[in-house]
Amino acid sequence: MQYISHILQNVSNSASEVLDLYSNRLEHFSSKLSRGFSSLPNELVSHILSLASHSSPDTALSATKLSHVSQQFRRLILGDQSLWTTLSLWHGGASKESLKRQISLSGSTSDLQVIILYGGKISPSVIHSFVATCSPSASRWQSLTFHGVWEEKHFISISDELLQLMKQHHLVLPRLHELCLSDFDLYYSKRVVPRWVSSSTDFGGILPWVAPNLRTLICEQFIPSPSFPFSFSVFKLNLMLNPHDTHDQINDLFQFLGSRQNIPEFILNLTGLEFNIGGEQEIITSTFPALTSFHYKISPVVIETVQCIYGPILEALQMPDLHCFFLSTEVLTSNGSHSDPDAQGFDSLFEKLLPDPDVHPLLTTVTVTILRHYSYRIVGAPEDEAPVIPIPLAKLPHVSSLRITTFGRVSFYRPPETNPSSLRELQIVGCSRLDIEGLQLAVQSLKDGGAWEELERVIVENCDLLDLDSALEVVGEKRLRFVQ
Repeated sequence: MQYISHILQNVSNSASEVLDLYSNRLEHFSSKLSRGFSSLPNELVSHILSLASHSSPDTALSATKLSHVSQQFRRLILGDQSLWTTLSLWHGGASKESLKRQISLSGSTSDLQVIILYGGKISPSVIHSFVATCSPSASRWQSLTFHGVWEEKHFISISDELLQLMKQHHLVLPRLHELCLSDFDLYYSKRVVPRWVSSSTDFGGILPWVAPNLRTLICEQFIPSPSFPFSFSVFKLNLMLNPHDTHDQINDLFQFLGSRQNIPEFILNLTGLEFNIGGEQEIITSTFPALTSFHYKISPVVIETVQCIYGPILEALQMPDLHCFFLSTEVLTSNGSHSDPDAQGFDSLFEKLLPDPDVHPLLTTVTVTILRHYSYRIVGAPEDEAPVIPIPLAKLPHVSSLRITTFGRVSFYRPPETNPSSLRELQIVGCSRLDIEGLQLAVQSLKDGGAWEELERVIVENCDLLDLDSALEVVGEKRLRFVQ
């Protein structure tokens, strides 16, 4: 017993010594932590407050609430002009006095972002009052976001309201770089496709010099009329296709693009539910000589919608100066179905969704992203076999750089009578189901298609099932660039 007692005493003494040593080392840090924010330098506190404020949809409102916490917070927040540069109208919005104070706190030279969200919960007079208060600072507006749903029964679109605001308040926007116009209710269900209202706004009274430096026009569920007065270099359109209005939507798009012959970059994001289009759409072919970059995002995709709508849209867009093409699509499928991958129509998918090389001889860079969009998922069902997605090299005879991201394997094919491949760089990025057999299939198909010898680089990046040693064995040290 004495021996056991002696051992326990030694253990207790050792534990006390370790605890004392540990406490002494932590004392310096715990004393600082016990003082909270007061122990931190103002630069760090200011950065924390900025992050907290900008994480809120209404930065100024969040900053105002934080400024009431302490004198230190108030001093730092009121001294940070960046916290007051977003002028927002949410629901009822801030009072006129609060807006004026916010503009004052933003300084006299900083760029301003103006956001107007109208969902029918406020009257148009509130919007005009908001713009009237902000209009003295219009020369500093860098971006304007105008989001709302107007009176469908009177066929009023957001551009009609924009025109009224510009005329009534005599807006001149020399710094405006980005204009975002949305005719879509934020509170709509994603499965509810809103009714389409074509814009017929006559902007005849608004001159181009009102916004001479506009770079980007972003439209959501809205396409401006051909009389839209401002020039821009990037056009981004997010459009939900309505099965009853598809023809009008496409016509409005091509009419607007036809009036904009100097846009170099076009980003088209088409979404829609699985519906019956009612046959292939007849779209008049139009030429857009200034377009050099086209991003085509479509989801969800089945072969019928590709044949009837998505393919004809691309075919009608003739862009002879196109250099870069980006295709991003989500294929509608289901797990546990064990369907034959060939039955999903991947062969004909790319015949319709890659530009015609005869019309686009300058196309040298292509990025293809093919993901899976589940129509339903069976809990506990085994993962289907990774499908083989065939890439037709005959559609890419001038392409020197090809980047691919897929949810399956990849193969390449080229009929012998077609032009030789110009491919010099192949990037395989984020293919989570591509294993070593899939990489072997891709390489062998490139060899069979006569594209391997001229290929200089194969970049394999973030493919979870591949390792460096296996990839080296298949691709070879000369060509492989491996990034994990």
